[in-house]
Amino acid sequence: MGSAIRNSIRESDLAARIGGEEFAVFLVEAGRDKTLEIAERIRQNMRGVRRAVGIEDREITVSIGICVHGPGQTLNDILLRADQNL
Repeated sequence: MGSAIRNSIRESDLAARIGGEEFAVFLVEAGRDKTLEIAERIRQNMRGVRRAVGIEDREITVSIGICVHGPGQTLNDILLRADQNL
């Protein structure tokens, strides 16, 4: 899953596992259209994960919550907002 995400983002972006099956992706200076494009690329690349691990008979779903970082927001604020936007 991690490599599917890494292959979906730009060099300037950051992806990290934040627990269990949850990942966070921080996009640097990405407008709305670029953010949606990357989110769709992540979703599409997750289809390849099924083939790579031999579970083609099972469905992998992706839920993506998007949040824009505002002045003074902490990491916890951002993650909470993104979680609310799933």
